[in-house]
Amino acid sequence: MHDIHVEGMLLPDVFQDVAVIEKLTPSWKDFKSYLKLKQKEMTLEELITKLEIHEGSRRIAGWTDDSGEAKANLME
Repeated sequence: MHDIHVEGMLLPDVFQDVAVIEKLTPSWKDFKSYLKLKQKEMTLEELITKLEIHEGSRRIAGWTDDSGEAKANLME
């Protein structure tokens, strides 16, 4: 998308949103489905905000990362 902007062309937010959603890794499958089924259009900024919030929730909950390894805090 950067090349398109360099050329001075503009893309609608919907197209940019879909491109970002499609780039999500497999561990984001459920959230990706949720975003695809949303009826309300959102700006790119709103999408990024939702992704940041969801990523923070995943980190707090200790969900697995993209490699499939469980994340946990170990105490000795």
